[in-house]
Amino acid sequence: CDAILLSDYNIGTLTENVINCAIEEAHKYGKIITVDAQENLGRYSNVTCLTPNQPDAEKAVGYSINNFDDAIRAGKDLLKIFSPKSIISLPSYNDP
Repeated sequence: CDAILLSDYNIGTLTENVINCAIEEAHKYGKIITVDAQENLGRYSNVTCLTPNQPDAEKAVGYSINNFDDAIRAGKDLLKIFSPKSIISLPSYNDP
């Protein structure tokens, strides 16, 4: 495989052990690991890519994202907090 996708919708399938093992193995074999998670982004650090939605990003950074500048700030903060190589997200704010 070339990549691992952890899709976590908070239903209990991805335990801490599964998450940690997947991240460890991805690093061991140089694979891409992308996380599409709802709610608990704190379970995922040092992955290739995070794809948080706006409410989950806001919860993780501790402030509202109301415009483009907030989104850029939140993206930088998420990079600092979780150390992914990239973040992909489409904010839902209405910035003219």
